[in-house]
Amino acid sequence: MSELGEQLKHARLDKNISLDEVQTRTKIQKRYLEAIENGDFDKLPGSFYTKAFIKSYAEAVSLDYDSLMKQYGHELPESPQSVESLPPRRTRTSIPSPTRSKLSAALPGLFVFLIVIGILAIIWMLNINSNDDSALKEEVDQNSQNVEVEQNKNAISNKDNKVEPIKDAESNDTVDEGDDNTVQQSGQLEKISVSGDTTNYVLSETDEFHVKFTFSGESWLKIQGNSGKVYVNEGYSEKQDATFDFSDESGVRIRIGSTPHVKMTVNDIEVDLEKQPIAQTVKIELATD
Repeated sequence: MSELGEQLKHARLDKNISLDEVQTRTKIQKRYLEAIENGDFDKLPGSFYTKAFIKSYAEAVSLDYDSLMKQYGHELPESPQSVESLPPRRTRTSIPSPTRSKLSAALPGLFVFLIVIGILAIIWMLNINSNDDSALKEEVDQNSQNVEVEQNKNAISNKDNKVEPIKDAESNDTVDEGDDNTVQQSGQLEKISVSGDTTNYVLSETDEFHVKFTFSGESWLKIQGNSGKVYVNEGYSEKQDATFDFSDESGVRIRIGSTPHVKMTVNDIEVDLEKQPIAQTVKIELATD
């Protein structure tokens, strides 16, 4: 047992609080709380959540989290640092040079010249198309007359030759409906905790890590992997789909806007999203053996 785990356990026992009550307060599963008390940090769903779980535990038993980290932070496994993408900086407004001022003054005249050239080009193209349409119409009329004569000849020659339609075999009309409704799910997705607008999941028993989004209205996504790579940061509209492959990541952080308009699946397993029109964060860690 680690000294950090002992401090948390002693504080809990001094306040006569059971692990079940701590689980209720922190929304952290009991097996993870026991792992923290025993110092088995490798049993947690990844270093991504270790400090967050310890902070929630410390607050539940009225311990100062910062003091604990200063004394026993060396016991925790090192966690990779993710880099949040920053919005682009505004460019400085440069002072126009005399040459640029002259060019700006000449732009209106150049713009008018280009408009005139465009109008003349459109008139020329309309004249050419008009001539081509006339020639094409004459050719179509002539072809129509030839087709009518040929059809009359064929109607006379085929008047007495009737052919019965061939019916398709009934076996070709049979459709195996069971195959269309088959959905293969890969792995097990487990909800481990909820904190504010953030829901934490663990994906286990699989090496595949595919996430699909289907939009029924306006929304947006921002997805960042544990490696620091930002996969998307943009808006989506109704009837759009988006699919991502995170097989090379140990976990991802997904920020979703207006969740009632979004259907999210992980390896074909549907994720239960908040039905209120608010932004929501979903964190998924890929469990390692």
